Amino acid sequence: MSEKYRNLLHKQHQFFNTSQTKSYEFRINQLNKLYDAIKTYEDEILSALNKDLGKPIFEVFATEVGFVLSSITHFKNNLNKWMKEEKVKTPFYHG
Repeated sequence: MSEKYRNLLHKQHQFFNTSQTKSYEFRINQLNKLYDAIKTYEDEILSALNKDLGKPIFEVFATEVGFVLSSITHFKNNLNKWMKEEKVKTPFYHG
């Protein structure tokens, strides 16, 4: 791995260790940014996938881009529920 990528990975680990990525607001913001970026470059993404995969544009949208956009929406709709703390029983041998 080149020094450039090693440094980038190190910076990403450092940021992750700040716990800033744990908040609901941060996660929703990141999902919104990803969704917006995909929508902004949708035509270019569809064209590139069409060329790379040889699939018709409609099929590329349905199986690649549309699937990701739908997944992001699903994550956004469920994130609050998924992030709620829940009490779980701990087996006695782990106590």
